[in-house]
Amino acid sequence: MKVPGNMNQSGRGGIVTDNDKTSWDELRDEAADWLAGMDTGTADRVAFEAWRDKDPRHAAAFVQVVNALSILDRAKPGLKENPPKASTLSRRHLLVSAASVAVASVGGAFFAFSQAKATVTTAIGERQSVALPGGGKLELNTDSKVQWRAEPDRIDVWLRRGEVSADFGNSDRPGMLHTDERVAEFQRATINARLRGNLLDLAVVSGTCALRSGRQTKSSVATQIQSNHAVLASAQQNIVRPLDAMDTAALEAWPQNELVFQGQTLESAVAEYNRYLTRKIVIADGSLAGVRLGGRYPTQDPDGFLRALHAGFGIRVVDDGTGNIALTK
Repeated sequence: MKVPGNMNQSGRGGIVTDNDKTSWDELRDEAADWLAGMDTGTADRVAFEAWRDKDPRHAAAFVQVVNALSILDRAKPGLKENPPKASTLSRRHLLVSAASVAVASVGGAFFAFSQAKATVTTAIGERQSVALPGGGKLELNTDSKVQWRAEPDRIDVWLRRGEVSADFGNSDRPGMLHTDERVAEFQRATINARLRGNLLDLAVVSGTCALRSGRQTKSSVATQIQSNHAVLASAQQNIVRPLDAMDTAALEAWPQNELVFQGQTLESAVAEYNRYLTRKIVIADGSLAGVRLGGRYPTQDPDGFLRALHAGFGIRVVDDGTGNIALTK
């Protein structure tokens, strides 16, 4: 079979052979792997660019797969009405579909690649670790959402919801943590960031960090946070404080799926425990709210915590009729 223009799919003139077809399929497989890596955040941008520049066919194959995904996204409403069998949505099916897509602007696809962010979320009670290019690591706490993107000179992290620990102590690139209102810049440091409504609670476990407004102006001044210090940042001010033993114990405990209480009130302890529970704990008797307690408890199993409340304070645990766990005298 002749290809118009005397140029076959492999970029060489003449007849398309079986080997050429196999080679083109393999290139699309490689392109799909790069795109999958981009989606999960495991792709190294420098390595991708080296692969892309090695052969013009690599660039063309990548654009075909990107375009095929775009077409698939636009077809999603129709897929919901007439869902195909799971096997028809395999990567092979996608790649075969990609072969029929005309090669569009290569620059646009590369721009999409460079701007893409990997997204990681955790459900209530779930925790997840993410290894970053260059040696950094993210640890997501319960009910959290983080996006990140690797640049040649830094790693950008966006905290959308919940809590994340960013360990860049062994990273060869600095980090930039973004929230809606703030940007934290750090290098060879470990930080813990938690969103509390409109507030950012940022602890610097090691190293140093500079926190500034996300809407930087000429008059913007960064707040410098030293090791073993934390800042509670609002739109109006940044309140810096040293980390005490209770802060440090809590920061070390949650990545181990534990909660540590050292004299907190029952009201505070229940609020913290409920972050990890789909079946919430409710203080049915308000007189119990100020009871102070201590101990170390697993986040994924509140039974030990509830038994300790009964054994230590005579607090009864009952079903409140709505599926919650009620605490009463």
